[in-house]
Amino acid sequence: MLSRYVEVPFLVLDDLGAGSFSDYERRILLDLLNRRGTERRKTIVTSNLELAELEENLDERIASRLSAFDRIRTTGKDRRAQRRS
Repeated sequence: MLSRYVEVPFLVLDDLGAGSFSDYERRILLDLLNRRGTERRKTIVTSNLELAELEENLDERIASRLSAFDRIRTTGKDRRAQRRS
């Protein structure tokens, strides 16, 4: 099943670190990032957490893989919060 996500040409992992991960899920994520990196597949990861927080919440090896990614920081107001007002 994992090969399906490794082989897709473009993968988006949205809001990484928002929930808790089991040890199994961390191992799968690490394997996925390793294999996609080796095969030079395009991967976008979004998160509200800084790299140090991802290391603390997930795993230092996962954070290490993510540190090789280009980072784009976005700022601004939360549009979802604006809609509730």
